[in-house]
Amino acid sequence: MADRFSDTLASLAGARADILEVVSGARTRFVAMGAALLTTAAIASLSAGFAVRMALDAPVGVAAAIGAGWGVVILVIDRALVVGMGQHPSLLRNLGIAAPRVVLALILGTVISTPITLQIFHHEIDTEIHTIHREAADTFSQSLANDARFSVIPQLQQQVEDAKARVVSDGGTDPAVKDKQAAYDAAFAKYQELQAAAQCELNGTCGTQRAGVGDAYDSARLAAERQLAVVDAARADLEAASARSKSQAQSDLDAVQSRLSGLLKTRQDLQDSFDARNADDTGLLIRLEALERIGSQHAMLGWAHRLLWLMFTCIELLPLLIKLLMNLGGSSAYDRVQQAQDSGDADVFEEQLGAWKDVQRERARLGVDLEHDRLSREKAQGLAINEKVIMQQTKVVEAALAIWARHAEFQAAEQLAEYERQLAAEGPGGSAVHLHTDPATGPRPAEGNPISPYEHPSRNGHSTHNAANAYLRAAALPDGGLL
Repeated sequence: MADRFSDTLASLAGARADILEVVSGARTRFVAMGAALLTTAAIASLSAGFAVRMALDAPVGVAAAIGAGWGVVILVIDRALVVGMGQHPSLLRNLGIAAPRVVLALILGTVISTPITLQIFHHEIDTEIHTIHREAADTFSQSLANDARFSVIPQLQQQVEDAKARVVSDGGTDPAVKDKQAAYDAAFAKYQELQAAAQCELNGTCGTQRAGVGDAYDSARLAAERQLAVVDAARADLEAASARSKSQAQSDLDAVQSRLSGLLKTRQDLQDSFDARNADDTGLLIRLEALERIGSQHAMLGWAHRLLWLMFTCIELLPLLIKLLMNLGGSSAYDRVQQAQDSGDADVFEEQLGAWKDVQRERARLGVDLEHDRLSREKAQGLAINEKVIMQQTKVVEAALAIWARHAEFQAAEQLAEYERQLAAEGPGGSAVHLHTDPATGPRPAEGNPISPYEHPSRNGHSTHNAANAYLRAAALPDGGLL
């Protein structure tokens, strides 16, 4: 089991089993490098799990699964960085090859170390996050107070209070009603004064000093009664003004309250929305901000943060640094064996490739020769077939001509016999001409009767030219010649 695990670690570091069998002493270095790669991947997996848990508030199982996947990605990247660094004799060449890989390793180290650092200082960060939330809430409240949309709220609130006071007091707080109230109070006070003077005159305690009804009393009583009419008129004006003021105040109160309620609801909705966002703002960004603020306020925590970042970055760089040091140390036995084996494999491949090319060229040449032979054979075969066809066609034509010649002789004999019958039918006065057919020479006249084959005198002296023409037409050849 241990050997299998060490083989796995060596394979992660890029070692080849066939070379390790030859140079077994190199196994230790590759096993150590593989362990460093595996350690880096495990730390990256843990860091990613913390990051997912903080940023997305994911369940532990989901965070662990995502962290494991991220660890595999980091393992693949680190292995590619390490395996891709070949050994070169030049120091500058080795450093140039390692430089971009070091930069990438620094970036990965920063990404990996940050979530772990946040988890280590999470108590201090949570406290600072509360402070940030409170400051954000104060800032937002101040912005709402300065918002032009809500600047009229205090005025509307005062208008509501005034309208309510007017409604409750039946318009008593209205200046117009107050004037009517003052006029009524003055008229009523005057009435009370006149009423008291009439009563005093009736009692004899003032005025004429004579008790009882008299002219002085009647005059005082009439003055009091006239003043009472003024009081009644002032009361009527006061009540009318109070009713108008109360009705107007109620109407104003409804309108102002409706507008005030809408503005207050809008402001409260904005406040509630901000409070929800502010309370939910506990993710990775605000934690980074809190860590930065704590580091700027507390030097010790800032140094601790830097040291943690440096430690995890060094862990991420460890496999790369080990590989770089191995390359700078010169060619090892493993490297020499690997180079020799790779060179031998390359030579064998080149020889095999050359042999394969020779075989392909020979096959191509043989293919051309075979094709040439095939075409030659097909050409000779075609010529032989053509000769046989011509011979057979000649035989067929000769046989056809022989058949046609016999048919023509038969037709000529038939025509000649018909001609003799026609001559015999012309009567006894005529001299019959008998034509005999010789198989060798064809038709000819009988001896002692020379006659042209084109005409023959008839019994009445007319030419037998038409009968001869019929005979000649019957003995005509296909090409227009005569037998």
